[in-house]
Amino acid sequence: MNYIRFVFGVIFISFLVFVLYIKSYSPVFDIEKSIKTNIPRVTIYKYINNYHNWIEWNPWFQENPNLKINIKENSPEYSTLEWENGKGVITTISSNFHNKIVQEIKIEEIKSMQIVWNIDENTNKLNLRIKGEMTFLTKILSLFSGGIENLIGTYSSKALKNIDHILQSKLNEHRFKYLGEILLPKEFYLSMSYESTEKEQYSLLKLGSQQLLEYAQNQNIEITGNIFTVNPVSDSDLKVWLLGLPISEYHNSQDSLIKCNSKNERKALKGIHYGVYENLDLSWNFLYQKIELFNPKIRFLPVRVNKVGIETTENPLEWKTELFLPYKLD
Repeated sequence: MNYIRFVFGVIFISFLVFVLYIKSYSPVFDIEKSIKTNIPRVTIYKYINNYHNWIEWNPWFQENPNLKINIKENSPEYSTLEWENGKGVITTISSNFHNKIVQEIKIEEIKSMQIVWNIDENTNKLNLRIKGEMTFLTKILSLFSGGIENLIGTYSSKALKNIDHILQSKLNEHRFKYLGEILLPKEFYLSMSYESTEKEQYSLLKLGSQQLLEYAQNQNIEITGNIFTVNPVSDSDLKVWLLGLPISEYHNSQDSLIKCNSKNERKALKGIHYGVYENLDLSWNFLYQKIELFNPKIRFLPVRVNKVGIETTENPLEWKTELFLPYKLD
């Protein structure tokens, strides 16, 4: 009997010590992880801030594929993700110029939890900070899992790697749609000529587009289309190319750097290139192979129209470039 009392006494004291330890264990946590990345800031921001993408990169959702998920679009910037009929809720509560996103999580196991994303383009870093306060039960579970740092920190590191890998793949993916033969109408256009490398062309494109648009607005000229470029095929690093803006009628330019030209009606092969410009050659090669079936001697200089480009948005995943390979009419 004394032995049994002793055993129960030891168990009771051990339980009491364990409870006291749990009570003294701080419920507050603040865990921060980061990763180096060369993904554009705006691309990361829009990807993370869209809850439809969370199933794609979030390790916890990947481990629980059968969860019933509901996304509420409260506004373009601030939306809500719910799972299991409200047992868990994530809401975007603030964002700051494509650099910072703050989200709040509400679940039964945690008293409060906040996720803070920081995107630092100067250091090429994506930073994920998760802070909050645990319930008594969660403190026990976290200790058996090696601590809340080990539990949440592991998921955070995996999430950052997933985001970087997925976006890198999306940016490198070649996306092109061939639309076949079309008829390009006769049109007038304002133009500026440049001589530069292909790498320099991207920054000149943004600057030149602003100049042409501002000139047209100041002169009250009716704009009839999107900015386009004419790029002669050349093996040289330094290339002469043209930047154009379609207008309704001929204009006698008041700027020595801006000319007014016209293009006659002509047929063309058309395709749409989606995404970064680095793999644009793959799309052009497709059109060149098609024109070879006709007669390579009849083609004109290729035309590129930036429907959505670097001058519109800094997110390359949203870029949409129309490619035209004009050729002579029969």
